[in-house]
Amino acid sequence: MFRTITTAVLLALCAAPVSLGQYRQEDRGNYQVQIRQPNWKSAVYDLAALPGFVESSTRSNWELELTPTGDGRYQVRYRLLSWGGTRFGMANGMEEARTQQRQLEAEGYETRIVPR
Repeated sequence: MFRTITTAVLLALCAAPVSLGQYRQEDRGNYQVQIRQPNWKSAVYDLAALPGFVESSTRSNWELELTPTGDGRYQVRYRLLSWGGTRFGMANGMEEARTQQRQLEAEGYETRIVPR
């Protein structure tokens, strides 16, 4: 009798993780990792490359300050105060979003994950 009860309890305990796993909700949500860069960064651009940089940056709501250096190049200071999207687009789950987030934070951005 004791052996039967012990066996039943052990089987129930072994089966519990399997049955609990059936009720876990899979993460199939879409997420967007958004960035901002509130501190000014700077770079130097040749006159030929400047229009493309300015167009793409202003379209994405980056603030720019342009200062001619006198040798046909420009010192550009830029920052992004509002939250915006990234080159990654949508992530197909939280794990993918966190991977994107780690990569963007390594590049110096502030990040947040937003469910979509």
